[in-house]
Amino acid sequence: KANEERLTDAIQSAYQGRLHDAEPLLRKALERDPHNIDILRSLSIGLIGNERLVEAESVLTQWCTLRPGDAEPFKFRMDLRHNRALQIKQGDEQEKLKHLALEDGKRVIELDPKDVSTGKNVLLLCLAMSRFDDADVVGRRFLKSNPEDPELQFLQARTSHSLGKSLDAQKFLDTLLARRPQFTPGLMLRAILFYEADEAEKAIPLLRKVISEGNGTHKEASYHLGLALARAGQTQEAKQILAEVQRDNFEKDTFAMDSSAVRVRRAELLFNCGRGNEAIDLLRAVLKVDPQCVSAHQLMASKTNESSQ
Repeated sequence: KANEERLTDAIQSAYQGRLHDAEPLLRKALERDPHNIDILRSLSIGLIGNERLVEAESVLTQWCTLRPGDAEPFKFRMDLRHNRALQIKQGDEQEKLKHLALEDGKRVIELDPKDVSTGKNVLLLCLAMSRFDDADVVGRRFLKSNPEDPELQFLQARTSHSLGKSLDAQKFLDTLLARRPQFTPGLMLRAILFYEADEAEKAIPLLRKVISEGNGTHKEASYHLGLALARAGQTQEAKQILAEVQRDNFEKDTFAMDSSAVRVRRAELLFNCGRGNEAIDLLRAVLKVDPQCVSAHQLMASKTNESSQ
């Protein structure tokens, strides 16, 4: 009885992420009883909580083998493999992990057809891996039983767009936006469809609306707005917006660098965005530290000449 109580405490400790003291006992218990699902579940969850993903995957595989008809271990393993894929660089190993995660996800929704959450994750994986035909099958299947789910409608629109079925994508988006007019990803994709159909004037207000929301799609929306404005003949604003996008990308790519050359290029991009005063202040700061910086002198002179003409 004392051993049973200690094992129960170890299982609870593992569930709560306190694996250090519990793991030796759980490992020994698993050696004696390798078919004990409670131990396998708690140990795998404890390992995941401590970010020991490779070890956790081995335990989860043991659990999947013992319970091939249960969705739970495959769902855990899908998430784990996807997380591992996101943590490593592009390459064969990442693609292998994505493929394995997708296979686990398909197994989950086969065993539990009502698991909409995993169905959406399977859709996202299919889209990320450019497996658009698979995404189309999964998306339509879940939409049939969840026809008003806005995320499923949007993912199906993305899938249809990726398959070149613009009218289908438009139909899904129009249905979605009629009920959820503030659904930002839907607004963005609808604007892109307008742009691709040479209806840039209709795309512009949608993109401005996305930008006004100020969420994570702001930069992408700004880029598309610049393109749409240019196609609509509003070239001056298009030039300024695209210059801002270029400057933001430059800042992102060079955030860890602070050489004179980088700062001069930053000043040039600020000029292009119409922020001349900031650019001049930056050039003066460069010249204060590096008085012989030729590129800074040249840019300062060229912009001074432009303003005097």
